[in-house]
Amino acid sequence: MLWKYETLFRPKGRLLPITFLTSTFINFMGRRAVHLTQEEKRAAVKENGRIWSHKPGQKQARAAAKHSLRRRQGGETLARHRVPTTLLSIPAPPIEIRMLAETPLPTHEPHFQAALSSATQFDEEGLAFWKREPPFAEEDDTTDPYSDDYLRFTAKLVSIMHGIRAREERERAVELRNEFMAGQAREMLQTLATEVTESLLIWNRVRLLHYDSYHQSREHAMHLHYMQWLARTICTLYFLRCLN
Repeated sequence: MLWKYETLFRPKGRLLPITFLTSTFINFMGRRAVHLTQEEKRAAVKENGRIWSHKPGQKQARAAAKHSLRRRQGGETLARHRVPTTLLSIPAPPIEIRMLAETPLPTHEPHFQAALSSATQFDEEGLAFWKREPPFAEEDDTTDPYSDDYLRFTAKLVSIMHGIRAREERERAVELRNEFMAGQAREMLQTLATEVTESLLIWNRVRLLHYDSYHQSREHAMHLHYMQWLARTICTLYFLRCLN
């Protein structure tokens, strides 16, 4: 039953009627809302989504919300697998390796960014010469090793090699993360412990080499580059940064 009440009050000297609806009518309206058909519900949801999508900034907000959800889901997946923080089966790397591993990369240089973005930017097969363990063999470059062109190319070479190794490090981290979440944690950790142990043996050999910074400027620069990435790889694997 619907009852209608009217009252009067005086805002600024005027008389205004106010209508109150009883709870009977409100409940009646609520029952109508509950008993909407499925087609009406779908139409209402669709219309609400259309209105929402046309509001300024809502597209970016939804994308950010989805990205945050994916990150949380990924973190929860790793948490369920109990991600360790170190390879407990072997000793920690020496402090000199850990300090060298923290050396910043030349991320602001364009050659680094180009090599980081794609494997097709440079002739990486030809550059594989500088990935090998020192001592380096003689290269075929006939440029005067004391010229400015030689020094500029050496600086460019170092930047490119940093970008290549950074890209490969990123790609391998994805592979190791997938292996860990696929249930291959024990085998993967054993493999990493073996690799770190072998890398430490290489470190002990390579650290004894010496190249003159003036007469062997390119070999000197690439030796430092090799040492930095060897230290970085050891620490990345030992502290399992690829899983964090």
